[in-house]
Amino acid sequence: ARTQPLFVVGSLGAGFGLSFMSTQAFLQGRQDPTKLTVLSWNVLARPYTKYNRKFHRADSHIEEKSQTWQRYTLAGQEILSKNCDVVLLQEFEDLFVDAEWNSAANQLLGQYDLFRCNKQESPATAVMVRRGGRVTVTGPHICVGGGREFGGASKVATVVPIMANNRSILAMSGHFVWDGEPEKRLHHLETLGQTIQEKYTPSAAASAEGGSSSSTTSAGPPSIILGGDFNCDIGKNLEKLEESSTFLQSLQRSPLGENAKTGLSGDFSETVCIDHFYCSSDLLPSIRTVALARPASPWAGKMTRPAKVSGASDHVAILMELDLQPKPKPEPQEAAK
Repeated sequence: ARTQPLFVVGSLGAGFGLSFMSTQAFLQGRQDPTKLTVLSWNVLARPYTKYNRKFHRADSHIEEKSQTWQRYTLAGQEILSKNCDVVLLQEFEDLFVDAEWNSAANQLLGQYDLFRCNKQESPATAVMVRRGGRVTVTGPHICVGGGREFGGASKVATVVPIMANNRSILAMSGHFVWDGEPEKRLHHLETLGQTIQEKYTPSAAASAEGGSSSSTTSAGPPSIILGGDFNCDIGKNLEKLEESSTFLQSLQRSPLGENAKTGLSGDFSETVCIDHFYCSSDLLPSIRTVALARPASPWAGKMTRPAKVSGASDHVAILMELDLQPKPKPEPQEAAK
């Protein structure tokens, strides 16, 4: 499962107990084959802690190894505790699944197949699919983005084709550039949509297979689940993005709930809602879409050096549960007399 991808182009805060609802209640039906659970999380890559030296208070710009180990372990344990079918990660780096840096790494790799799009030393995105569960992977993953025209090496979308309850779905983890470069964010989304159209429509799949349409594509194009860090808060900027992107226009955002927050501003002074789920209309409405905690700094206190770790990330995990039961066929109309 950890094969090399085809490159098409170029965080939980302090207080795990601040869940908006019981995890047990949320996932009580996870053995039901008609349900699908998806978690998305920006886990705050170690290299990017250089922007937070004021808060981690390590001797260098990047946090101490012990701090990274604690944060990555907390994140890994939280992912395992949720036991979701699909996990969408942003700011993923190889150290996140290295046992020297994350004591939950071996268990994660034992329970999930990992599809990553990070290149060299740059964190990016990844998708994990739970083994032996309700989801099967139906093809190789692809990576879209990662160049300057998209906002940098970390701004990548990982796309994994899956099958759940006989429904073909593209599970996508995306990380998009901030509001200061909206044209690059829009370009990334439009490139992603175009790539999906070219690679996964029935005609494209049939062409790749030598002209014969496969059973997984004969029913039409796959449904889409796109989760990730859009770096765009609820409001006029997100509205403009949704109006401008033809790709997002083909999807629907699954709202997290009134006043939900998923991350912190760059200076940690404000909470924001910049992590979102978008889905094909045939998958919505979701059973539940929630933020699992309230965002807070992952480093505690003001004096200790280095700072004590109090959470996994400056983002919180967001979780969505979908109902994949086949829609009832319309009743045949009585022939006109």
